[in-house]
Amino acid sequence: MGKIIKEFNPFENNELIKNNRLSDLHKDLFFDGIIDNKREHISTIKEIKNNELFPSDKNPYLVKNDDEMKELAESIRENGILTPLLVRQVAEKKYEIISGHRRFFAAKEILGITLIPCEVIDVSDEDAYSIMVDCNKYRENILPSEQARAYRLKYDSLKRKSGERTDLTLVQIGPRLEENTQTVDIIAENSLFSKTKIKRYIKISNLISPLLDKLDNKKITMESAYNLAFLDNERQSIINIILSSDNKLISKNITKADRENLEKIPATNEDITNYFKTLQMIKEESKQIKIPLNISKLNPIIVKELQNLNEDEIKELIESLLLDYTEQQIEKREDAYEDEKFFAEQEERM
Repeated sequence: MGKIIKEFNPFENNELIKNNRLSDLHKDLFFDGIIDNKREHISTIKEIKNNELFPSDKNPYLVKNDDEMKELAESIRENGILTPLLVRQVAEKKYEIISGHRRFFAAKEILGITLIPCEVIDVSDEDAYSIMVDCNKYRENILPSEQARAYRLKYDSLKRKSGERTDLTLVQIGPRLEENTQTVDIIAENSLFSKTKIKRYIKISNLISPLLDKLDNKKITMESAYNLAFLDNERQSIINIILSSDNKLISKNITKADRENLEKIPATNEDITNYFKTLQMIKEESKQIKIPLNISKLNPIIVKELQNLNEDEIKELIESLLLDYTEQQIEKREDAYEDEKFFAEQEERM
């Protein structure tokens, strides 16, 4: 007998609730609000014709006819579909799949099963997409692009449910609180990842598809993907072309400094190519002389000029620049004080 595969179903196997891993607040908000209170709307499990079922176009997870799919199909052949598909009716004889896209593919496309066991639930778009994400969180071998699309889908769904805008781009993670913190907190309470990692995945969802593919295939790192996600699609497309034609020109690890520099230069193939060529040249030259600075955090033009100075000259230059900067700041504060004093005097005379 082959391996028995039974996929996660939140209605019958609520591990987070059983293990008491959610706060009471978020149990009420998430499970009671989305799943538990829907149980009264669930019909008895029934068989639905495969031509009346359709995969959701919002499904963030890839359905591939690979070895894992063949193993799932063999399990279904020997044991049947142990976990019914979770679906919702959207029209007469038309059901959208919420959970069970892989089971559906294996049953219909590989085994040719006509009648498929389903559990029908009446939920909104927002709740359906949140459940869709949570039903897959225990699945093994989820790709980075799938995680990114999944967390973006759930983030947008929760935002829409609360009546907030979903077209706001996540700002860079920093010490200050952001308007999206509450939504990310809710997601994190019911997730296997930290809030910081969830925010990064949501940001990475802004990547164009070819770059997401390169992330999945380990052509670029997670840090590179996160930094590239801040760039507009035009710059992303150019970088993708360069990566595809010359994968040695661009480092696997694209830093925050690279991102900030790329945002400033013109969005042309020539300018962006020259930028990475300059970085490559600096890297080669830096192997020959010692520079007491973190090169990756400096503008390449500045670093190129520093190549002509020795270590003592660089230290002297830094000290001189810091002295000039300090004097400028003192002068600015004095000017601001004089301006404030002047306007205060003017107000008294009025």
